[in-house]
Amino acid sequence: MSKCRPHTDALSESVRASGTIMRSKQGLEHIVRRWFDLDTVLGRYKGKLEPVAGLAPGGAPTRRKPKFRERNAGELEPSHPVRPTRERPPPPPRQIPQTPRSGSASTLALFPTISVEQGLYVALTGVAFILRFWDIGSRAMHGDESVHAWLAWNLYNGTGYQYDPVYHGPLQFLVTSVFFFLFGVSNTTARLMAVLFGTAMIGLLYLLRPYLGRTAALIAAFFVCISPAFVYVSRLERDDIFTSLFAVLLAISIFSFVRTRRIRYVYLAAAVGSLSLSAMENTYITLFVFGTYLALVLAGEALATRSPSSLLMNFVRASGPDGVIHGRILAAGGLWLLVAFAITVATGWYLPVPLVAAIAIVLLVLRQSSIETASRGETPFLDAIRGVNRAEWINAGVIVLAILVLTFSTFGSNLRGIWDSTQPFFHSTSACPGNSFFLNPCRKDIVGGLFYWLSQHKVARGGQPWFYYGLLDGLYEQIAVFFGIAGIVASVRRPSMFTSFLVYWAVLMFGVYSWAGEKFSWLMIHPLMPLLLLGAAFVAGILRASPRVRYSALVALAVLLLIQIHNTFEVNFVNAADPVEMMVYVQSSPDTPHVASNIAALSNKVTNGPDLHVTIDADDTWPFAWYLRDMSNVAYPSPQQLTQKPYISNPVQIIDETHRDQVAPYLARSYTSHLYTLRWWFPENYKTWTWSAFARRVIDPASWADVSRWEATRKAFGPKGMVRFYYYVKRGLASPY
Repeated sequence: MSKCRPHTDALSESVRASGTIMRSKQGLEHIVRRWFDLDTVLGRYKGKLEPVAGLAPGGAPTRRKPKFRERNAGELEPSHPVRPTRERPPPPPRQIPQTPRSGSASTLALFPTISVEQGLYVALTGVAFILRFWDIGSRAMHGDESVHAWLAWNLYNGTGYQYDPVYHGPLQFLVTSVFFFLFGVSNTTARLMAVLFGTAMIGLLYLLRPYLGRTAALIAAFFVCISPAFVYVSRLERDDIFTSLFAVLLAISIFSFVRTRRIRYVYLAAAVGSLSLSAMENTYITLFVFGTYLALVLAGEALATRSPSSLLMNFVRASGPDGVIHGRILAAGGLWLLVAFAITVATGWYLPVPLVAAIAIVLLVLRQSSIETASRGETPFLDAIRGVNRAEWINAGVIVLAILVLTFSTFGSNLRGIWDSTQPFFHSTSACPGNSFFLNPCRKDIVGGLFYWLSQHKVARGGQPWFYYGLLDGLYEQIAVFFGIAGIVASVRRPSMFTSFLVYWAVLMFGVYSWAGEKFSWLMIHPLMPLLLLGAAFVAGILRASPRVRYSALVALAVLLLIQIHNTFEVNFVNAADPVEMMVYVQSSPDTPHVASNIAALSNKVTNGPDLHVTIDADDTWPFAWYLRDMSNVAYPSPQQLTQKPYISNPVQIIDETHRDQVAPYLARSYTSHLYTLRWWFPENYKTWTWSAFARRVIDPASWADVSRWEATRKAFGPKGMVRFYYYVKRGLASPY
């Protein structure tokens, strides 16, 4: 109150000068408060001022000394009745808005305060969006992309959609058709869903902080942001980026549920798993990996509580103290792995290496779950599952069924996608000719997707060797190779529940995808994700090491980052459609959109619209079916029908190079022709390597010189593979050049 006393004294002097004599200090302060609302004014100081002497704590004046008439009111009878006075209620206090020190209240509401860490995630997400969206529509549509875009376009224009396992799940067609409706039909909108999912992956890693650590999660977001593979797949209209994001979100849901016991994470896991199934059938691999991990954890917890003297617990106690595995155990495991690799190189038998690796990761998970149970005296995974009641499990099942039914039936318009009653459950030569798988892979429903892709294992489309993903990672993902493997070793040495899960996820995923018959470059992101997370955890641990170790590791990381950023730029913005990049596989060449635009221009010139009659060899349907989707008179005859009318007489024809001799006698005189490239791919002379040849290549300096030359100049390791076609135009129509 000391700051306000001068004001009070000056006011008292003014009152005395006016002739009003108030000798009571309490009365003066009462007048001040009534006239100037001093309580409200002093309220700005937020209670920091001491209360005024003589005032009640609520701000009301203390009772004054009663006057003579008031003291003797009972003794003196009034000469006339006294009108009772009605006391006026005090006015409500005025609310004076608090003025923010910087900016306005509306600005603060629109832009809430975020931490530096959150700002870094926002910045990385923005950079990721730019890398994935920049110039997204200029690259020629890959054959698979054109099929997916065409199916979504059919759904958009009302033709409908029927689930077919060959082209994967219905989710992307449903979403992409909405994008076509909102933003128009184009290459850009066709790839927009992949762009958004690839961008969202960066922000999603923010949720890994409780398990990976704040620093490691941020480093992982940076690694994924600039990863050549993740940027490339996020610019490709395929389902792999969807299921990769769903796998990360499923892992977050599982560990968040175990940590918090909140049922919403069970529901989230149910939704994520069913959405992933509706996106792509490789979700079954993810569910297998995650499911077997959970089974091992539950087994470890059960053994630790029920059989403390079992063989497993004896192994746990002998392997090292809590949180650390003895070096001799690691040395023995590494020795067994080297012996297995030597046997494989000498004999060509591939089984020893994956067998030793599988035993190692199983023992790692069992040990970690049982040792944490024994040290803490609790079973978190078992208790979490037991805590879910029957009604909650039913709710989760309803979520799964609802999403699967809605997506596979195209929101009820195609019930065959749920259960294909036109096809038998088991294989028969009449129902599905040309396929010997014992379950019927020709079913066009949910179970048919699993049957079809199991049957494709022996088909082995692409024909890639077992080390295919190792080659890709070595050429493009150096951080994952060096720091990811270091992260595996460090996590095995000092494991936790989450890092043991990452090791299990990385090793088993790499093994399954390397074993699977179908191998393509875009599938590499599935085993790559846990490797990047392990690499980020290792780098975060290095930051806490001694200065010499820290500086050495950071220098190595900086060198690898420069190489990897260079790879990201080359594969996505320089050679995105050129198979000097090994990641660019069976990519449509730039000739295809050029020829398609020329056909559209001819149609406008000749028919004043999209009505020109065109023949396209059925072997060369894609991506032309997408580019010429608005032309109604385009026919796609089989090779046997090419010489039949009206196909052979159409003024414009695209004929596969292998069928040219078949049609040349009919077209040589009346048509001009030119040879173009339909699709092409990286040289594949590595396919002939055996295990021993691969081992010799690894230690051969000439091989490393070839890799260095490719890294610097992007000179391919040999001639490119390609499929070509002839573009025929009737003479006198127009020149195609």
